[in-house]
Amino acid sequence: MYKVSVVKCRDYNNFRVRKALLESLKNIDFEFKKGMKVLIKPNILSPNTPDKAITTNPVVIEEMCKILKEHNCKIYIGESSSYSTDLGFKKSGIGKMEKYAKIVNFESEEKKFFDLGARELNRIPLPKILFNVDLIINMAKMKTHGLTQVTLAIKNLYGCIPGELKMNFHKVLHHPKDFARFLLKLEEHIKPELNIIDGIVAMEGEGPGASGEKVKSKLIIASKSARASDIIASEIMGFNPKKIYTCKLSGIERKNIEITGNAKDTKLKFK
Repeated sequence: MYKVSVVKCRDYNNFRVRKALLESLKNIDFEFKKGMKVLIKPNILSPNTPDKAITTNPVVIEEMCKILKEHNCKIYIGESSSYSTDLGFKKSGIGKMEKYAKIVNFESEEKKFFDLGARELNRIPLPKILFNVDLIINMAKMKTHGLTQVTLAIKNLYGCIPGELKMNFHKVLHHPKDFARFLLKLEEHIKPELNIIDGIVAMEGEGPGASGEKVKSKLIIASKSARASDIIASEIMGFNPKKIYTCKLSGIERKNIEITGNAKDTKLKFK
C-alpha cells in the first residue's frame, strides 16, 4: 500500500510551512537518518520570482533544509532550468538557500549516460551527483501543463536533464504517451525516495509558465512514491488520472493508495 499525505497549509508563513512538512513526513512514516547526504530537486522552470507560482516556493525549500540540518545532513540543491539556471536560482529565491546547502547547476556537473529506451535517445546525460547521495527529495510545484496536463513529481525530474537537451527531447517525444514513458523511465533511474508537491499556491490554465494563472489550493502533498503522489494530486486537481499518461502507465492502481492527512478529502477543479 502506497501512502500519500495531503495537508493544509494556507500560506508561505515559515512556521505554518514547517508544521505542514513535519506533519506530512509523519503521515507517510518517513524518517531521516543522521548525517545523510541529501539532494533537493526543486522546480525552477525559468528565472521567475516566487510570487508567479512557477517555481517551488523558497520557503518550502528553506524549512525542509532546516529540518535536514537538525539531522546533521549535508544538503545539495540541484536543478537545470529551461534556460539560465543560475539566474533561475537567483530570481526564485532558492539561491539564497546557499546558507544551508550547496547550490548545484546540473549543467556544469560531471555526467553519467543512460539508455532510457526512447527512440533516438539512447545516451541520456544525468549529473553524477544524483547517484552519489543517500537521498533525493523531489520538491515539485503543482501546475497544469500543455503537453502532460499536469506537472507534478514525475515531470519535475525532467529538470535533471541538462540545459537545452530538454527541448531536443520534446521534439523527438512529441506525443504525450511517448513522453510519459520516457519520464517514467527517468524516474526509475533517479529514484527519489521522498516527493513533496508545493500546492500552497498552484497554477492552472496555460501552465507551466507565465501564461498560467495562480490558484490558492493551500496544500502540501507528500509520498515516498512519485507515481502515487501524482495520481492523488491530479485527482485532487479535478483531473482523471486514467487520462494522464504518467499516471495511467505508472503501474500503480488507485485502490493500492491510502490517502492520509487533514486535507485528504480535498476536491478542486483546475482549468
